[in-house]
Amino acid sequence: MKKILLNSLISATMISSGLLASNTYAKKFTSVMVTDTGGIGDKSFNDGAYAGLKMAHSKLGVTINVTQSKAQSDFVTNLSGAADDGNNFILGVGYLMGDAIQEVAANYPKSQFVIVDSDTSSTKLKNLSGITYRTEEVGYLAGIVAGNMTYKYSSKSKKLNRKKVVGAVLGMDIPPVETYVAGFIAGVHSVDPKIKVLTTTIGSFSDPSKGKAATDALISKGTDIVFPLAGSAGLGAISSAKQHHILAIGVDQDQNAVAPNTILTSAMKNITTSVYQAIAISYKGKALPKSLNVGLKDKGVGLAPYHSFSKIVPKAVQNQVALATKKIIAGKIHIPTSVKEARKK
Repeated sequence: MKKILLNSLISATMISSGLLASNTYAKKFTSVMVTDTGGIGDKSFNDGAYAGLKMAHSKLGVTINVTQSKAQSDFVTNLSGAADDGNNFILGVGYLMGDAIQEVAANYPKSQFVIVDSDTSSTKLKNLSGITYRTEEVGYLAGIVAGNMTYKYSSKSKKLNRKKVVGAVLGMDIPPVETYVAGFIAGVHSVDPKIKVLTTTIGSFSDPSKGKAATDALISKGTDIVFPLAGSAGLGAISSAKQHHILAIGVDQDQNAVAPNTILTSAMKNITTSVYQAIAISYKGKALPKSLNVGLKDKGVGLAPYHSFSKIVPKAVQNQVALATKKIIAGKIHIPTSVKEARKK
């Protein structure tokens, strides 16, 4: 089993500097993360979760490891191996790991399992918790930006045209992706119902070449803003957007650094904080909630800064996003969670 272990020199440095003298760092506690097939380096949800682990190491002194999954068939083996190694806290990343983590958690009742992006509210297992995000809410905000910029304010950038077409690249047709894109479609259509939102599913969260090919095809149909919801495969979509001089909206994390002149904004899940908080609760010996579902109200999701595009995205659009945020939190905007419902409006 391939593992990435944080450099032991970090701990040595902490000992020599006296940081480990505090009781905060005295407790022996180990946490391992089992990645989705996109793995570390996806600039998306795996990296976000890994940052949560590193935060736990930095703030709590937790010993952390990462086990990379190359295929879905690795999930049970990797999760079981993490439990066999005696880790206190085992984190699974991604909806696709849902069945595997339920199977393994049932076999290791003394280990605490947590999964990102999968609802565990119906499970009877006391040692399994899930963290999910109301991605339709932040997808809606991203849609407001895309809907305005693709047509009404297309003169603001040479990377935009006036064809009223935006696109989304989906890794797979699974609930966390569908809620994202349903919200996005609804947000775009709240600006103008006549704007086309083209979607394509590539069947992968780990193959950038598929993301690029799909985006190339969307661009040929007039898309000038693409929203990739495909993990590390989405990096290929961003690459295509950059190559063809259109704009992209990042996902899960603030992806501006991937392509600063291409990423208009990003629809973010606050994965890093939620993972850290889950580890901290477990570290303190407290019981985790059976299922945690977070959205704009909880700061579990949110739109990233516009960075260099802040001068291009008009104040009117930024104000529209701010107003929609308040209305969503107040329950005054109904946002569909299925593409079928979103397309009916």
